[in-house]
Amino acid sequence: MRCRKHAIGLMVMVLSLFAGTLPAGEFPQDVKLKVVSAELTPPEMFQPRERIDNAVDGDFTTLFHSPWAGIAPKTPLSLTFTLEPGVEEISYIVLTPRASGVNGIIRAGAVAVKRAGENEFKEVETFRFRRTHQACYVNFSPPITNPEAIRVTVTDAYSQDQKYYVSLAQFEAYAAARPEDHPDYQWFTDLTFSELADGITQQDIDGIQNSVLKTIAQQLFDGTYRREYRVQTYEAYRDVYSLAEELKTGLYNQFENPTGIFFEEDQDVLVFVGDTHGHDISLRVRDFAQSGDDHSYRLRTGVNQFKTKGRGNGYLSYYVDHPDSAPPITVHIASGRVNGFFDARKHTNADGATLLDHAVSPIMDLRGQHVQLAYTVNALKANSPENLRDLVEVYDTIVRHQFHILGLFKHDRAPQNRLFGRVVWRGYMFRDQLGAGFNENTMGVVARYPKILQNSWGPVHEFGHINQTRPGMMWVGTTEVTNNIFSVYTQYRFTPDNLRLEHERVAGTIGGRFNAYLNNAHIHHQEWGLQAGPDRAYGERNGAWDGDHFVKLCPLWQLTLFFHLAGEGNPWHRPYFWGDVYEAVRTRDETGISHGQLQVDFVKHVCDAVGYDLSQFFIRIGMLQEVDKLFSDYTSARKTITAEMIQEAVEYASRYPTLPLEDTLHYISGNSYLAYKNRLALEGVPGQGVSETERGIRVDHSVWKNTVVFETYRGREKTHITMTGTGSPHPRSFTDVPYFEDSTKIVAVGFDGQRTQVYPAAEQ
Repeated sequence: MRCRKHAIGLMVMVLSLFAGTLPAGEFPQDVKLKVVSAELTPPEMFQPRERIDNAVDGDFTTLFHSPWAGIAPKTPLSLTFTLEPGVEEISYIVLTPRASGVNGIIRAGAVAVKRAGENEFKEVETFRFRRTHQACYVNFSPPITNPEAIRVTVTDAYSQDQKYYVSLAQFEAYAAARPEDHPDYQWFTDLTFSELADGITQQDIDGIQNSVLKTIAQQLFDGTYRREYRVQTYEAYRDVYSLAEELKTGLYNQFENPTGIFFEEDQDVLVFVGDTHGHDISLRVRDFAQSGDDHSYRLRTGVNQFKTKGRGNGYLSYYVDHPDSAPPITVHIASGRVNGFFDARKHTNADGATLLDHAVSPIMDLRGQHVQLAYTVNALKANSPENLRDLVEVYDTIVRHQFHILGLFKHDRAPQNRLFGRVVWRGYMFRDQLGAGFNENTMGVVARYPKILQNSWGPVHEFGHINQTRPGMMWVGTTEVTNNIFSVYTQYRFTPDNLRLEHERVAGTIGGRFNAYLNNAHIHHQEWGLQAGPDRAYGERNGAWDGDHFVKLCPLWQLTLFFHLAGEGNPWHRPYFWGDVYEAVRTRDETGISHGQLQVDFVKHVCDAVGYDLSQFFIRIGMLQEVDKLFSDYTSARKTITAEMIQEAVEYASRYPTLPLEDTLHYISGNSYLAYKNRLALEGVPGQGVSETERGIRVDHSVWKNTVVFETYRGREKTHITMTGTGSPHPRSFTDVPYFEDSTKIVAVGFDGQRTQVYPAAEQ
């Protein structure tokens, strides 16, 4: 009967503790101090309607902003806030930056305080903040007594352009609750209240006065407390902005450390935190369902109590510049509902099914070694209910391929931070400041295993946007190109017989994309970046020039095919040579380098990485070609490459030996790379294995073997180049070669440049 008595009592307390309302007065609260006035120095340094008063109006959607025209870099601006009379002490201030955008977010400064009865301000703290949209704190230890006014002098701020600004959404000041050692604390090992002290008895628990701690103690004593998600030790992660600065990429995951706890709006939350070792941590509550609620709550060692401003899953934000030296922090979240999260490093497919069945949030967090996803429970139940581990491992493989290509493993730069993808409710698929977004209507592909293996291009493409190294691998005209270096390689690894460049049926023809490259680069000599294809014609539109994005990708894919895949077992094998190209870009200052020079420098980086003179290849593909045009992109810009720049690049490349297969490198494709790799000689008998079609000649590969391309001639003039396997579905048993009334012959080309006439049988 005694056990039953405690069980009934616990049921009542659990409902009270976790359903959203905490017993009043159980833990003391911080007190927000009233600010009676705000003053700016110099007083004219504000944008009209964005005065300093906006920083104390209680409205986080308004802000103070210095003039939009910009001010002199690092001009000290002083923001002075006067408190109401009679304040006994101040423990910390909160500086909340703008909710979106970058300009003016405070980076560094100093805090000075004027006490009651004193005439001068005295500096008490300096600070330096990470770039963030979350509230930033300056703590005073010990608290400052009898404060009259606080002066924040800003000495540096972030900007997204070349101008200097200062902005601030809200200033707040607080007196922290300072609970004395409560007698109930003695029954726990530390301030996380997650373990009972040795020797505690039921009688001790019955005597606990704090009802919240009594409930927790009883469940711990009975072994019924669900610790798996409520009590966790969280690791530090590299600050996403400093990581992006080092890697020259977009932002990595800002939602590391999922807690597995779901919170409702307007819920009382109680969080117990162990020693933070002086680091700033916060609980971020984000709803990736349609509300989009996103709020952060600063946590400090000991008791933290607050009311949620919105609903969502919880994430323990612990980001520092040097995570290796930041110790783990234990946090006990005593409120909210346990939703759990899936971790592919420890959970099985069966565990995933159980998590989905018991989910209380509309969103399930999925975590692998290199990726984290936030997809809807409904979509996961519909598409991969028993394959969550398989699904996450596919995403991990996607990111692992990107890390290899980027050279992050090779050059010891692979971060602990993950890439992040989540469901979105507008748009289709995209990359933004949070990571990759995939519309709910795409979940039938991106959340479905094994279908994602056959349709990997979209997710790889968007994660590739995050990993684009800028500007050295993302000059004008390449925003939708260089990210696909990852896409085409990953597609090859997953589905080598279903490649988008070589095998997709476009405009009624299998292989039309690759053939557009072969002909517009090597027959029509269009500039690389402007070459026509199924998606773009050659020419100017709306004042700017553009080309087919897939056609631009083809020669970059050829480099991967030749040096990475076909190189295996050959002297030219340069596995993951791209990593050295990216490292060259990461480790040099590219400030002020023109788009044309970035393209020319890319040529040099590739030559350095493979150790061969590839100048003739880059001339052939149109990358080393004179151009002076406005190129279209998300931000259009002029790209100029002069004859002098080309000559300098050619001379630079000449320090390396000539590539043995220099004359056929530009012909390699996913259909022919094995001929290069295995050095397979061209085979075929003129006039045999050919038949006429409406569009030309069909060449049978049971007769013509190890072909790389077919060349169509009119007299001595080469009029068309056709990739082997064009027009043929897997297993590429034939090639449809164009042949017109004025055509005179078709020639097959082998990997080593050997040429044999295919049609007609006799030389013409």
